[in-house]
Amino acid sequence: MKPEFVISLLPQIEKLSLPPRFTKTYGSEGLRIHTTDSLPVTTLKCRSGTTLFILGWMILDTELVTDTFDYPIDATTGEEIWNSDLYRFATGRFLVVVQSRDKEVLLVPDASGSLSACVSSKFSVCVSEPDLYRELGFDTADLELHTEIERICDANGYWFSGGFTPYRNLTILLPNHVYFMSCRQSTRVWPPPDFCGNKLPRLDIAQAATEVYQLMNGLFRAIDQYHPLALPITGGRDSRILLAVLFASDVRNISCFTNGSPESPDASSGKTLARSCGYSWKCAQPSNKDVVCTGFGGEIVKGYWLRSLTSNSPDRAERIYDAMPFTSTIAASEIKDAITTKIRELMTLRLADDVILDILYLELRWACTMGQVQYRKDEESLFSLSPFSCRRIIELGIALPLANKWRMDFSSVMLSRYSPHLQWLPAGGAEYSGKQFLKLIAAAPFCLLPGFQPSRRVIFSQPACKGVWATLKLHFMRARRYLGL
Repeated sequence: MKPEFVISLLPQIEKLSLPPRFTKTYGSEGLRIHTTDSLPVTTLKCRSGTTLFILGWMILDTELVTDTFDYPIDATTGEEIWNSDLYRFATGRFLVVVQSRDKEVLLVPDASGSLSACVSSKFSVCVSEPDLYRELGFDTADLELHTEIERICDANGYWFSGGFTPYRNLTILLPNHVYFMSCRQSTRVWPPPDFCGNKLPRLDIAQAATEVYQLMNGLFRAIDQYHPLALPITGGRDSRILLAVLFASDVRNISCFTNGSPESPDASSGKTLARSCGYSWKCAQPSNKDVVCTGFGGEIVKGYWLRSLTSNSPDRAERIYDAMPFTSTIAASEIKDAITTKIRELMTLRLADDVILDILYLELRWACTMGQVQYRKDEESLFSLSPFSCRRIIELGIALPLANKWRMDFSSVMLSRYSPHLQWLPAGGAEYSGKQFLKLIAAAPFCLLPGFQPSRRVIFSQPACKGVWATLKLHFMRARRYLGL
């Protein structure tokens, strides 16, 4: 069953006619949270008297946050909670409902808004997906807007551009924002005014790789205590980063899969990558008991939209807008106006163009796809989350030097530090080159040097030895075919 929820305030909404699948109710003193069985809700009390209801799965370090979680929380406002260490280093997929001592209710999404929350500007209500808004009788879809959004979703893979939904009074709650239920308004809480392009400290890429590994490894270890992990693998860089972290960790309950045709380049690469690490692989959907960890959001370390910043428009906002390829297909002027307003809002913080584009990618692309795709009606219900969905990882990605983003160095550093054999395997189904075989042979002795301790630990672990041997065998076989032997 899909993780659905309805959040409402009393007495603004006296009574809801809920479908029978909503079997659980939480909240107090005017707040009502209704959920399906598959969505856990954790209640935490702050020292200030504020109550936090955590919908979903929040992970801190290597532990899933539960009702017994002991953490000193003194925050009283949505902005304080968003900027607390609890939120900054949390991974997972969740939405926090904050009820303060004065009974003000705020909604705070996770770092990428991956647990979808749709908020109304007309009613004090929040629902997990747009069609639930209609199912509860709040509104009917606007035909013109519905047609436009359906066209965009079909062209871009279930993409609610700009946070718009087919309902005029309902939008997706974007990350970096807090929603006030009583006044039915969203307010930006991040980045802070001093997070500007001129002052942004550009981090060393090796330092960033170490932090990303630690945060992702903690997430994988926490999930491993409760569910098997399924990793979708393609020939791309993002899934390979996740595979490298898993390979270097002590998590072993892992399976890999690739969607699409078994003859596709992604399937060929996915099979090779998985088996080089000693993991099982199939060209099919995993079991619905598995937690699927996707590479969605990995573009944040590559300056994804920065590469399209080629417009010569004298208007800086228009130039940034043109760098977002998806907006070129949008005919609805109100969607363009809303996006341009967000661009100008970020410009007032004196952010550099690459920082603005990274934040817009997070808010308008990542958040408007990752959460909503869970509720597609034409697919089996699979639970997935993105290990990149962590405020600290996003900060690290944004702060990478521009030169590293242009060259997409981050994935190379992650692979060389934690799973060096993966960086020599062909990507995206590319034809094998004899140069790759020579690189592997030349690099192998260096993996044994003292400076490469992570690599030494990986190479001599189990089942890592099988993985390295499988990789060497693969290269020898391809080299013989390449040389015509």
